[in-house]
Amino acid sequence: MTYNLDKQLIIQTTTLPAVQSVSTSYLEVTGSKAQIKLKNTTTDWLYKFSFYTFSTDTKPLFIHARVESSNDNFSSDIQTITGAQVNLSGDTQENLDKYYQSHTVMFILPSLDREYLRLTVRSSSTSTECNLHRSTQFDGGTSENVCYNPSLMILEL
Repeated sequence: MTYNLDKQLIIQTTTLPAVQSVSTSYLEVTGSKAQIKLKNTTTDWLYKFSFYTFSTDTKPLFIHARVESSNDNFSSDIQTITGAQVNLSGDTQENLDKYYQSHTVMFILPSLDREYLRLTVRSSSTSTECNLHRSTQFDGGTSENVCYNPSLMILEL
């Protein structure tokens, strides 16, 4: 039995990221971008990213997330990867469901031909906007600045 051990694995955590405010325009999520080394364009990749959201509005969180690829570090050549999109929201109608949500998005990206990857997000509407990575509430009401360090894993399959 033989095994191919020459596979790429990228694991990175962004420590103490600044808060990001999500509006109705797409923005790159801090910590979600990486460069891979393409050996061929028939390889599939696993993209897994974890991050935190905190609702800033009275309505529950509802954001759109998508993985994008590029060959020029996203300066002009930007493409959304087909099938690598997801909507993120609360799963109940509870009043406080909008708070304290950590999310993990995971996609299999087939046959990549671009070496840069990132996750972008936007709010569904102005009444469902949120912040990423930081919360002003912790443990039932203290006004601490709580941070969640986003983490990224990309694996060549």
